[in-house]
Amino acid sequence: MLQHGILQKGISFRWEDEPYSCGYCWPEEKIMGLSIPIVKAVHQNLVEEIILHEIAHAIDYTNQNRWRYKYVIKNGRRKRRYLIHDKVWRDIAKSIGLEYPTATIAVCTE
Repeated sequence: MLQHGILQKGISFRWEDEPYSCGYCWPEEKIMGLSIPIVKAVHQNLVEEIILHEIAHAIDYTNQNRWRYKYVIKNGRRKRRYLIHDKVWRDIAKSIGLEYPTATIAVCTE
């Protein structure tokens, strides 16, 4: 995080007990976090990919000074918003060392 300037932008890190999400980044709240159960269950290389994935979101946010979302529409109503994993985000992710940037990472902890 220090290497990529995230801490200098005031974004802090915290561990979570959440077993369903590998990590998250909420730069508006200045927080980035990782799941303790998932980090304990997967290989270190995957943990590094998760961290770089979230750092790419933080850099994207600070470059644009806003989130870039897409929404899922269900029954004519906005159901949920997702961070965009478009070319801008993928280019940022690649520039910080994420070899194959993707929107999701399949993790099996069982």
